[in-house]
Amino acid sequence: MSDVLNDIQDVRQRAAAILSGRKLQMLEEAGMTVVDKRRLEALERLYDAARRCVMFGRVYGGRESFINGFDYTMWRVAHKDLCDAVDELEAMK
Repeated sequence: MSDVLNDIQDVRQRAAAILSGRKLQMLEEAGMTVVDKRRLEALERLYDAARRCVMFGRVYGGRESFINGFDYTMWRVAHKDLCDAVDELEAMK
C-alpha cells in the first residue's frame, strides 16, 4: 500500500486513500485542510483523539462518571492525546 501512496502526488487524493472518505469530509467541514503528509498524519491523530474523547463521554457518561467515582484515567489519556494533536497542528507553519 505504501508504494501506491508514494505514487499519489495530489495531497487530497493521498488523504482520501489513507483516510476513509467520511473522515476526510468531516475534517474539511471543520475547516481543516491537508497540505502535506505530515499534516495529514497529524490531522488523523487529532481525529482519532477527538473520537476517543467523544466515545468516552457517550459510553461512560463523561463528567458524571467522575463525580460518581468512576476511574477517570481513560478520559485523561484521551484528553492529553487530543491536546497534543492540537498543539502539533498549531506548531506547523
